[in-house]
Amino acid sequence: MAPTRKSHQRVPGPWLQSLNELVHTPPVSFVAYGIFWAFILIVASPVVGIVLLFVTVLRLCWYAVSGRHATIDTTDKQLAIVVTGCDTGFGCSLAFEMASKGYVIFAGCLNKESMKQYEGHSNIFPLKMDVTKEDEVKNAAVVVNKWINENTTAELTTSPRLLHAVVNNAGIGSGGLIDWLDISVFRKDMEVNYFGMVSTVKAFLPILKKQACSQDHKDARIVNVVSMAGLVAAGFGSTYHGSKFAAEGFSICLRHEMDAFDIDVITVNPSFHETPLTDKMPQFCNDTWNNLDPKVREEYGEEFFAQTYRIAVDLPADVMWSAKHVVDALVRSLTLVSPPSQMIVGSDAKFGYLLNRHLPVWLQDKIIKIATGRNVKPATMTR
Repeated sequence: MAPTRKSHQRVPGPWLQSLNELVHTPPVSFVAYGIFWAFILIVASPVVGIVLLFVTVLRLCWYAVSGRHATIDTTDKQLAIVVTGCDTGFGCSLAFEMASKGYVIFAGCLNKESMKQYEGHSNIFPLKMDVTKEDEVKNAAVVVNKWINENTTAELTTSPRLLHAVVNNAGIGSGGLIDWLDISVFRKDMEVNYFGMVSTVKAFLPILKKQACSQDHKDARIVNVVSMAGLVAAGFGSTYHGSKFAAEGFSICLRHEMDAFDIDVITVNPSFHETPLTDKMPQFCNDTWNNLDPKVREEYGEEFFAQTYRIAVDLPADVMWSAKHVVDALVRSLTLVSPPSQMIVGSDAKFGYLLNRHLPVWLQDKIIKIATGRNVKPATMTR
């Protein structure tokens, strides 16, 4: 039995405790906050800019000579990739793309009908895999493990079968005000976008860890499709944002934990891109509004709903990028020998949302309010 370890907490001394209390006391709190940001923007920004430019040049040189752009060699092994959410969208495109590159794909599908599109493909094996059903997730792991352990041909003695990656792509999205949505909608998004990811990771970790311990495959990885909704939040999407923030936090923890096994964990964070998920948003918004209690609809009014619809449906449609960019990022996350830990996809995400994240919260809120044109009050607030 392992010895019991005691926790040794180191409490800051009285001087630091007093200082901490002071900086949390108005008006010192917001004055200190303002001075801090003024220093960052006025004094530190030029220095940070020069350092960042220098680091960028060094990274470019390192990229050219280090082989970070090198891709994985698949000639002497059969590498399998498990992809969830392969009914349509990113998952479906990724399955065909990676299969064309010689990888063996286990394509997890929610519906049996979706599995038919993969019939006749020699190295795509569709699986009935609802990520919210633990028995289907565990069965998928059994199927993959069986495929790995099969050794019925002479070819396999020189071409080992290995699990290269697990791609958590399955996801759903809901929209609407917190006040409008039933608690079941929140739970449904969490079940798919968060718990489905956790369940899938836990099901396949034994295979990945076994490979790591035996040094059979040093390039194994887990790729989690998280979305920019897991990094930046606004109104009208609390169910989706909440589940994606949870998925992002889980992925970061997983990356730190799997580092001990040399298993990479990569998050792919797209902004608005063309996908069947976004195609369903107009109908979902209309159904949510129409099914509301008449008293609640009267409280908000048609004009407020029109504004909400515009923000949740029309605005994203104006900045909807091609899905190809997300699939290309996923391909790189799977084929590069040394992929980045996080891949932001979409120019708006790279140069807009991420900048917004580092601003003071009150300024973030102002920018989002202006950008969305949110200026209509609920009907009961204007009477």
